[in-house]
Amino acid sequence: MILFPGFRGWDYTNEKNFTLCDDDLKKFYLPDHADFGLDLPEDYGTITYYDNEGKYHEETVETVQGDNGRFYDALYETIIHGAAPLVTEAQTMAQMRILEEATAGLK
Repeated sequence: MILFPGFRGWDYTNEKNFTLCDDDLKKFYLPDHADFGLDLPEDYGTITYYDNEGKYHEETVETVQGDNGRFYDALYETIIHGAAPLVTEAQTMAQMRILEEATAGLK
């Protein structure tokens, strides 16, 4: 199955990123700092893939700065004030299908 045009497979790795924000929070370095949770260049992820000609590629991927708090603020507004959800049920179900398909071969 081709996941993206020109890609036959991929692998994204960046193990440190999962704990960066937690580490910052434990030091009371909060999300109001502009560099909260940012990775250093040596901690960026790597994507590897084979193109349609079978050529192997490996590229560094800069970590995108996120804002998980925005999701929870929107969830609060949805539950308490009836606002439209930031993430729809259809989007959630599509994400679940993607994750199930992506991990199906790992079992």
